[in-house]
Amino acid sequence: MGKTTPMSPNVQLVSRLKFLRLDTTAIATLHKMSATVQEILPGVLEQFYTHVAQHPEVAQFFDSSDRIKFAANRQTEHWKMILKGTFSEDYISSVQQIGSVHARIGLEPQYYLAGYTYLIDETMKLVMKKLSDRKGLSTKNIEEFTKFQSAFLRAAMLDMDLAIYFFNETRKKEAQQKILDMADHFEKEVLGISEIVSSASYELEASARSMTEIAERTFKGSADASSSILQASNGVEHAAISADELGKAVAEISERTAQ
Repeated sequence: MGKTTPMSPNVQLVSRLKFLRLDTTAIATLHKMSATVQEILPGVLEQFYTHVAQHPEVAQFFDSSDRIKFAANRQTEHWKMILKGTFSEDYISSVQQIGSVHARIGLEPQYYLAGYTYLIDETMKLVMKKLSDRKGLSTKNIEEFTKFQSAFLRAAMLDMDLAIYFFNETRKKEAQQKILDMADHFEKEVLGISEIVSSASYELEASARSMTEIAERTFKGSADASSSILQASNGVEHAAISADELGKAVAEISERTAQ
């Protein structure tokens, strides 16, 4: 079956092949019908891309005959690898590119699920036609067609499964990167605010120190003024007492003089 390659620590290609029952018998059937299918695929794929180009949701991706031919050729080469049944590293790389590109350009899985449906349906019809003679399908050809149909469906489901897997992996990485970018932006913004707050704190500390010095000088001046006022108040009080005593002495002298 060729060399396989792991896609992630949790997902292995071998387990997918077993789950889909894409065993050596099915792979041998694919390989046997490979030449017939390769004759059919280019026309089927080109018709499919012409078909989807008529739908506004995806028309932007296939808006010219050159793009349609390019997409059809790439898919034809991709399916040649599937029909060989080797499922090698080249195949994994190819399906990974398909899923990743679809994720980046925004071609959602629902559209290329439609592509697999179209591909399977038209390919089955044309293979049956090729296996038929004037009398229709013989018993031998019916058996051969049934085996091929089963193997082709399994291979298509495997490819669709992997394409969606890599589509989701790409989207997940993009989401993680956006979160990291947002965190980085937030960190830079917080750092800038911290620097502003630090600078403001330093300026506030300097202002507080200056105000403290002014308050101390003001307090000292107030204390000196209070002392001076107190001394002046004491002097006035003494003067009042002396004046009172002088008044009493003058009155006594006047009284004696009268006598």
